[in-house]
Order: sequence, then C-alpha cells, then structure tokens
Amino acid sequence: VTFLRHHKPPGPLPNHLQSVVSANESRLGYFFGNIFYFDEVTSTNDLALEWADNGAPEGTVIVARAQTAGRGRQGRRWVSPADVGLYASLILRPGRVVPLLTHTVGVALAESLRALTDLQIELKWPNDLVIKTTQQVVSEYRKVGGILTESAGRFGSCQYVVVGFGINLEASKLPIEVAKLATSVEAELGDKVDSARLMVESLAAIVRWHKILLEGQTDVILNRWRALSPTSEGAHVEWRGQSEWHGGMTVGIDDGGALLVRKENQIERVLAGEIRWTL
Repeated sequence: VTFLRHHKPPGPLPNHLQSVVSANESRLGYFFGNIFYFDEVTSTNDLALEWADNGAPEGTVIVARAQTAGRGRQGRRWVSPADVGLYASLILRPGRVVPLLTHTVGVALAESLRALTDLQIELKWPNDLVIKTTQQVVSEYRKVGGILTESAGRFGSCQYVVVGFGINLEASKLPIEVAKLATSVEAELGDKVDSARLMVESLAAIVRWHKILLEGQTDVILNRWRALSPTSEGAHVEWRGQSEWHGGMTVGIDDGGALLVRKENQIERVLAGEIRWTL
C-alpha cells in the first residue's frame, strides 16, 4: 500500500488487538495481515476509497481510534471520538455488482454483537444496527451502529467496494443531541466490552457471510436479515420521493433487498433516499 496524502502512515496494531488477530488467523481469511491501524483519520471510508483507487488489494481493512469527519448515509455526520467506538472500513473487489452487500454485512455485525454480548441487536432498513431500549427516550429503538457502502465501477462492472461500519461502544462522550437517538453496547450491557475481540469477531463474521453471498445463497441472507429486523413489517415509515414526502406501513423486504411499504391501496418499493421511521 502506498500511503497517500492527508494522513500519517498507520502505526502498529495495539498489543491486545494484535494478539486477538493472531489467534484467529484461520477465521479472518483475506483480512489477516491486511489490517492497518490509525490513531486518527478524517474518515475510514474516505481513506479506504483513496487506497482502493490506488490499488489496495481486496481484504484491506482500515481501523481508526478516532475520526474527525466520520460520515454515514445521506452525508450525515457520524460522531467518532477516540476510544468510544469501533470505526473501520474494508475494501472488496468482487469484479461485478454484488447486490445485498450492505444487508450481508448488517447480518454479520448483528450476529457478532449478539454472540459476544447476548444483547438483542436488530437491523433497521437499510443500514442501521439498533436495540430496543427500556430507557426513557424519544424512541424505544436506539441506534448502536451503522454501515456505509460505497463503490466504483462502470457498465455493470465493479472495480471495488468500500464497506465502512461504526459501532458505539461507550456513550459518555456522545453529544446530547446524538445521545437522544443513539446508545452504546456498554450502556445497554451495563459492563465493559472487549473492543479488540468485537472487531475480530465482526471481521470473521463478515468473511463467513460474504462467502455465503458470493455462493449465491441470497435466500439465506435475506431470511436471516428479516428475522433480525422486526421493524421491516408493521412499522410506520416516511420516505422522500423526487419532490415530496410519502408515508406508509412496512410490509417486508423483497428479494432485491428493497423495503416494501403499503401506501393506501398499493405497495411501494423503497430503494434509496432519505427515510424517517416512527418507532
């Protein structure tokens, strides 16, 4: 990897992370030996896109202790202080457009969080990890993580895909306006979580579920996604069309991963754009 402008070269993996990575070589697949650690970046996705554009191989993972300009879907800011979350982006080179990649990574992250913490992490379309909380807040569902998938290609090919994810581990440093809608793994668990182990378990789960996707077993992924997303049926949602907002009740996701919403007497397929949930 040629280290490009805007960022210092990566440092060594922290000792505990290196130890957990080394102990899980067989489970990490193409990620093993390709994990790069930064004390601070603007955005792991921005750096991964830059590296991918300059030839970084499939399996490259950029991990940061902090982001100064982390971002999520629709360009929203992702607050990323040091030592309170997992911030990572990985580079894939499928050579073709691969549908359902965000759904696949969502399943992998939810499964790894559930296995490590026993928390009932759920998925909210299209890219959020949420948990149903008992705390007195605006919504009973609060966001604990998110996924941002970006790609480059043309004419049906796919040069590369960058998949970024952030998981809130500790909520004390989150701004008040964010804390109203978000939560953290440790706040819900009532205990500390091993961030190095969670990172490695997340990457290992992505390897496993990505293999299922590339084998064409999309039904396995979709069925698991649906099971992890109760809100994909029976929840009120609003979405922005070309010029105005629409509202309806969710009735599931189709085989292409689109959200299905009943609006009056018809079913609408929501593929992208701004969306608001009433939960």
